[in-house]
Amino acid sequence: MDITVMRGEVWWANYELAIDDELWDGTLRPILLLSRTSAREVKAMMIVAPAMVDISGIAIEVALGIEDGLLQPAVVRVALPREGRILCDWLVTMNEADLVRRAGTLSPAKLRVVEDMLVRAQLDSARWA
Repeated sequence: MDITVMRGEVWWANYELAIDDELWDGTLRPILLLSRTSAREVKAMMIVAPAMVDISGIAIEVALGIEDGLLQPAVVRVALPREGRILCDWLVTMNEADLVRRAGTLSPAKLRVVEDMLVRAQLDSARWA
C-alpha cells in the first residue's frame, strides 16, 4: 500500500504497545505523524492519555482533542532532560502498512507547538524531522 502521509496528521494505527488507556479504538492507537523515513516507514509520536499528576518541570505535554480528529482529550508528551533519568519521548518508527485510517490534522500553529516541545526536550531532530 502506498499512501500519502503528511507531517502533522493524526492516524489510527495498529501498534503493539503495553499501555492500557482509554485512547485505544479496538486494536488501534492514535499517532501523530512527524516525517517519512522511507517509502514504507514513517516517524511518528504516540498519542497518550493526559498525565493524572503534576508533571511540570519533568515533562511537557501538548493537548490534542476533537479538533485534531480524536474522540477525546489526549496529549503528545516528552520528558525533559534530567541528569540520572531515562527520558520518555514516545517517538517511534513504524511501517506505513500499520496506518489504518486518517483521523485528522493538527493546525500549523499546534504543529509548531509540538516541534517546540521536541526542541525543548533536546531530542535529536534526526529522530523526528
